[in-house]
Amino acid sequence: MRGHSEVYSHPLYYDVAFGWDPTLEVEFYLEVFERHAGGVRTVLELGCGTGRLLTEVARGGPYSVGLDINPEMARFAAGRIRQSGAPADVVRADMTEFSLTGIDAAFSAVNTISALLTDEALMSHYLSVSRALRRGGVYVVDASLNPSPGDREEWEEERDGLSVRAVWEVLDVVTERQVLDRLKLVVNERERVFELVDESPSRRLSLGDLSELPRRFGLEPVAWYLSFDPEAEVGAPPARGRVIAVLKKV
Repeated sequence: MRGHSEVYSHPLYYDVAFGWDPTLEVEFYLEVFERHAGGVRTVLELGCGTGRLLTEVARGGPYSVGLDINPEMARFAAGRIRQSGAPADVVRADMTEFSLTGIDAAFSAVNTISALLTDEALMSHYLSVSRALRRGGVYVVDASLNPSPGDREEWEEERDGLSVRAVWEVLDVVTERQVLDRLKLVVNERERVFELVDESPSRRLSLGDLSELPRRFGLEPVAWYLSFDPEAEVGAPPARGRVIAVLKKV
């Protein structure tokens, strides 16, 4: 779990870097929740980070709870929620082991689940999610399958004169089930330029991690998407690349 690092201990810069318009993502999550769970009144975000999506989901109607292990991120998200007045709360907890109940829908965004490095951690996570969801509730997982060295993304965001360029790349294969990746933020703040770097292993997620493994805990895959378009459901997901899985508690 990425509790502390240069990147994750500076929530403002992280928030700017990931500060693109959340409308498309939030509308997708809310539509998928309603379609597959129905009557959604409570939503849980696993690894909520700075609360960017959490706040907007709550503004869309349901009472929302965000969970994150990083204290700086959790404080930042809680502050954002207070300022927004959205019906939401933040809990500082480990996504591999937490105790909540009565949740209608849950989600984890931007490959957050890859921080669960071992089978044991991922299974404990699914068990906790299954316990939290009511029967018929759904867990929507946005993940990147089978990343490989050479995979790279770069983008830049700006807010109030502060700009952050983000570079994410896979550096090496650590084991059959783990890769070493790096997230670098190049911050330009009032003409002061500096870098924040997180270099750590992440899980090389397989299709089985999002299908066979959750089934052990009563979470059945019921839909797959390759983008944030609720009308573009696919019958069979690829073995590599970005996928969004909808897991329903049976």
